[in-house]
Amino acid sequence: MKVINSNLFTNKPYTVIILTYLGLPYFLKWSSVIRESKNIQFVIVDNGMQDISSVMNELPVIQTSQNIGCAGGWNLSCKLAFDWFQLDKCIIGQDDAIFDEKMIEDVWNNSTDDVLAGAYDRSFEFSLFGITKQLYTDVGMFDENFIYVGCEDNDYKHRLKLANKTVKSLGYSASMNSNLTSRFITENAKPANIYNVNFIEQKWGSTYEYHTPFNNPDYTFNECQIYDGLLDVYGQINKFPSTLEYEKLL
Repeated sequence: MKVINSNLFTNKPYTVIILTYLGLPYFLKWSSVIRESKNIQFVIVDNGMQDISSVMNELPVIQTSQNIGCAGGWNLSCKLAFDWFQLDKCIIGQDDAIFDEKMIEDVWNNSTDDVLAGAYDRSFEFSLFGITKQLYTDVGMFDENFIYVGCEDNDYKHRLKLANKTVKSLGYSASMNSNLTSRFITENAKPANIYNVNFIEQKWGSTYEYHTPFNNPDYTFNECQIYDGLLDVYGQINKFPSTLEYEKLL
């Protein structure tokens, strides 16, 4: 875990955390104009140990010691926003999903304690979404048992529904999202993708008919436990990878 330029963080109207795995150069290219905005504070969470020399004097960067996956990256982003920076709301985006300041405004204004607002249509809400501290507390952490990427958004959508909360798409074209990272990982980690599909069916049923994980009444919908699939990737850990990374930061 590395923390660079934390002193560059300022409380602007909108805080946008960009989770990046391999597309940091692409993000820096398409975002050159919006990064000049006086209303947006960008924070980079690098999940892929990329070369960050190009942002050394520009943006706060948190670089994980290993790939903690999409859900882990989202959890680390929320811990940074709500615990480290003491915010009540943040926006989480990704390096390959293009947006402008109007979209950020729209996502921010539509994100409440009962609504998770996502920018894009065609079920790509989580490529750029707003989340409040209270909603994150109520629905719980993103489930890091979904290895690398795949199904973690569907899991959270179901849990939002169980918490009587809403996922709201703002209808921006998902064509603005190149899916660079998820496409690369999906193509190069097919066993993990198959595992995720099987895991979500076991957790919530084939038609999301379960109201508690694994249809076990002893579990609550918003809790996550560590299962063997995660241990197969990260070894005999007793805390989720995002928690271990955040503890290194502390």
